[in-house]
Amino acid sequence: MTFYVGDVAEVSVTFKDRASVLANPQTVTAQVKPPGGVAVTYVGAPELTQTGVGLFVVRFKLNLPGVYRVSVLGQSADLALGVNASATRSFNVEPNGLE
Repeated sequence: MTFYVGDVAEVSVTFKDRASVLANPQTVTAQVKPPGGVAVTYVGAPELTQTGVGLFVVRFKLNLPGVYRVSVLGQSADLALGVNASATRSFNVEPNGLE
């Protein structure tokens, strides 16, 4: 998939417990680092939303061309539940050709 400046990126993340069943962490945070920029942290709507049990989506606008890095971290104090995980993704954004 090709992304262009001005698009809205959508990154989906799935969390499961130790039994591999979809489960919710107690806290979920997302960090988005744009090209050459400072990471921005999201902890809730509208950028970070839950779409189902153990299913979360982070959405953000792509304002610059280059490589974006996205990290999503889910944590739970109840270690027996085991819903502690992270996911990191990166992707390239192309100029929109209108500039």
